[in-house]
Amino acid sequence: MELCFETADESIALTLQVSNSDNQSPGYVKQDALSIELAEQQILLLARQQAQREEELGQSERHILALQQEIEDLERENRLHDQQEAMSKAELRNMERSQKREGIDMTYLKNVILKLLETGIRNFLLLILLLIER
Repeated sequence: MELCFETADESIALTLQVSNSDNQSPGYVKQDALSIELAEQQILLLARQQAQREEELGQSERHILALQQEIEDLERENRLHDQQEAMSKAELRNMERSQKREGIDMTYLKNVILKLLETGIRNFLLLILLLIER
């Protein structure tokens, strides 16, 4: 006689019923065998439930590890993007400075600087050089 229970509570309830009926009827040997079989079924049910929980736990742990690896990859990729952005901004600033310099007539600038050197007005020359550096 094989009994199967959906939950451990069902098997416990039936075990209690069998245990209570043991004291009321003759044939204790049959009832003891039934009680043993019910206990074995309960143990099997609990073992299956434990195995299922352990499998779910293993799956969850593997999923967590995969997500952690994905986070690390995304953080590494984000750092690379930040570096590329900083390099692009620096290059853009250099290009903008170069374009501003291209608009200046260098011959005229040279002549102005020579005149200032000849006249001895060095402070004015420093001011002009600072403006060019921007």
